[in-house]
Amino acid sequence: MKLSSRMVLFAASFIGSAAMAASSAVPFDAKDWSWKCPIEIPAEVSGFVRVPINAAMLEQSQGSLNDLRIVDAQGMLVPHVLFRPPVSAPSERLAWKPIVLINRVFMPEGHASVTLDFGAAIQKNRVQVQLSETNYRRKALLEGSVDGAIWNTLLENQWLFDVSLTAEHFKADTLSFPVNDFRYLRLTVYCMPDDPRRIDVLGVQAVLAEAMPPKRLSPIEVAPKLVAPEGESNDTIYEFDLGVRNLPLDTVALRVSDPYFHRAYALFGRDAATERVVRPMEQGAQEYEREIPWSPVGRGVFYRMHEASESKESLAMEDLSTSFRFLRLRVYNGDMPPLHVDGFDVKRRDFPSVVFDAQVGRPYTMLGGNPAAYPPSYDLGISMAGLAERNCPEVTSGTMTVQPKVQELPPWTERHRFVLWIALVLASAVLLLLTLRSFQKIQQGST
Repeated sequence: MKLSSRMVLFAASFIGSAAMAASSAVPFDAKDWSWKCPIEIPAEVSGFVRVPINAAMLEQSQGSLNDLRIVDAQGMLVPHVLFRPPVSAPSERLAWKPIVLINRVFMPEGHASVTLDFGAAIQKNRVQVQLSETNYRRKALLEGSVDGAIWNTLLENQWLFDVSLTAEHFKADTLSFPVNDFRYLRLTVYCMPDDPRRIDVLGVQAVLAEAMPPKRLSPIEVAPKLVAPEGESNDTIYEFDLGVRNLPLDTVALRVSDPYFHRAYALFGRDAATERVVRPMEQGAQEYEREIPWSPVGRGVFYRMHEASESKESLAMEDLSTSFRFLRLRVYNGDMPPLHVDGFDVKRRDFPSVVFDAQVGRPYTMLGGNPAAYPPSYDLGISMAGLAERNCPEVTSGTMTVQPKVQELPPWTERHRFVLWIALVLASAVLLLLTLRSFQKIQQGST
């Protein structure tokens, strides 16, 4: 009997639906997840709840937290949304926009000035400046005007820096100011005693950056270690151990007693000093240990400058948004003496949390610690926009249980290589014996 195409499609659809239903009813396989933690939900709480992630969970999980899962008492997956407290670094509402520069003027050994024409009343609160020459420190003045005739001071006694080494360049080249919609801005940059006769403003770009809500920061106790630089370098190197991987680091600030200075710096991070690597070879595998290279985190210029009775300084690396356990701060001193650093202030943002829909009277468990896990795909975060930002009741997690890692044995062929060689030799001997006997029979038959 022939089946119509419609019947075939219906059958395929039915089988597919049944398979999906069956698969959805299968408990989650948690054998590759290394830790679990009960979620303690009070009897009077139901609906969407928030479970904070603690330091122990961070240490045992992926940096992205893509391996987190929630299961109920039957071991079935429960959809969740991961919430990370926002970084308060300004998010650029507009891309950096090059500005038309007009009315360039300069005074030899005095200053360079240029007018920024935005073409209309455009809101902005940040400009990035490109100046001529390298290795400079220059004071800047910024003014605003509606018509180009009457000028109002926006910033004064601000500093721009460039520190250029053999192969690296460090800049502090951005001026931030209150939001305004002046059509014209006038930038004046003053020469310093070691500047050439004429300096130029090569380019300026502007942006309107919208600040995020204030963030809550918590201090981290650190004991930085002073490390000797390589070769004959005069640089100062500090290394930090934050104690936990995946920590949401935000700020590293220096306490410096020197009255005035400027130094380039670079910050690096990594999660461990070494790692074990297994390299497949023709005869089994070779296991060895290698050092993990440092990854760049941020760079810039620390400075403290005095002008009359006013002091300007920048001693903090903020909005780092990194999660390395170990940090390495390199301060480039050049030919100048090292700074007198009295200490460091290190702060982190709040830990992430997980939001899910809890039913009254049902126990739940959080799972994590699978380096190979892919991020879960739930409709919850799409259908419930802004769920993570809601003021959900906070519930606590119980004691985390770490599953002992089962040492995977090498394949049987690698563990019993000697037995295989003996079997191979014996098989070859038997085959050779059978071949010789066959030749003897052939010879006897021919005679």
